[in-house]
Amino acid sequence: FSILKTGVVRQIYPFELIGDFQCSDRLFNEIWHLGYRTLLVCSEDSYTDTPFRERGLYAGDALPEFAITLATSGDTRLMKRSIMLFHDKYQQAFFPGKSKVEGEPGTLSEFIQITTEYFRWYVDRTGDLDFAEKYYPGYKYMLEQNLLNRDEDGLVEKPRVFVEWTKIEKSDVKNTAFHMHFARSCKSMALLAEKLNKTEDAEFFRKAEQELVEAVMEELWNEDKKAFHDSKKDGKLLDSYYPISSAIPMLYGYTTNEQNEYIGAYLEKELEDIGNITRQRRATPYGGFYVIGALYKNEQAGVAERFIRKYWSPMIYRHNDTAWENFGDGSDGVQGTLSHAWSGNRELAPLL
Repeated sequence: FSILKTGVVRQIYPFELIGDFQCSDRLFNEIWHLGYRTLLVCSEDSYTDTPFRERGLYAGDALPEFAITLATSGDTRLMKRSIMLFHDKYQQAFFPGKSKVEGEPGTLSEFIQITTEYFRWYVDRTGDLDFAEKYYPGYKYMLEQNLLNRDEDGLVEKPRVFVEWTKIEKSDVKNTAFHMHFARSCKSMALLAEKLNKTEDAEFFRKAEQELVEAVMEELWNEDKKAFHDSKKDGKLLDSYYPISSAIPMLYGYTTNEQNEYIGAYLEKELEDIGNITRQRRATPYGGFYVIGALYKNEQAGVAERFIRKYWSPMIYRHNDTAWENFGDGSDGVQGTLSHAWSGNRELAPLL
């Protein structure tokens, strides 16, 4: 026999690098390109968390992935595809009467809400109001159902949250980060409703946003600590204050100028040493996406860049290929991949 033709099927999404970053520090230039290389291997027919392990489409991972995309390529088509897939994946949350998709491992509660943010980013950047009109009802239903679950204190107890891959309490909690994502999702829905001339919806979601923020301030801000509790559990405030819990409210603009001063000082101190045991540190590369965005928004570029230099530079010095899932390369035996686009890290504040 004879071979008539050979070929290779390209598996990754064909992003074109248009954006660029250069500064006087070569390390930061390398870290910027590290993020883009990681995006490439985590982009197939949808965004994925990693080319290894489950190769799954995760709603939390997709936010930093889309942020990297907008900074490097500007191509919104893969996000459009991912939003469509999320509506299938999480159909029990988006549509009344729908059952859970067989094989779906369970919904990480704030992840579903985070999709609202990049749904709005996509519509803002493309002006695709037909797409917005088509998927708007699912988002409206999802958020309304969560709002119906508020208790007397204005907060929602969730059986599980993700927030960070740290030791933060995740089960049966009223979590600060969850509610700040929730409030932000309501704001995004209000903005989308205005674009679609749904005035009553816009008013409803702006009111819900305000109520959620007020509840968090009343229930979860610690005036003595000058930081937010991570959660309430069984009616009691947890004496736990991970950086992510104060960074997200500040990033989303829900804190006062006075609170920002306190939170900024608190984050600077917390980030000096986040620990050295994987999955037990005070912050992770994923959470760093929000923390770094909050620091830049609070005009603490020096703190943000010290944090980046300390914890991302090993990714360059040891391998210089793609960004790691954890602040460790797996040599300690803890689960984690060396190619995880949630670790690519881009300053989030300008995208808000």
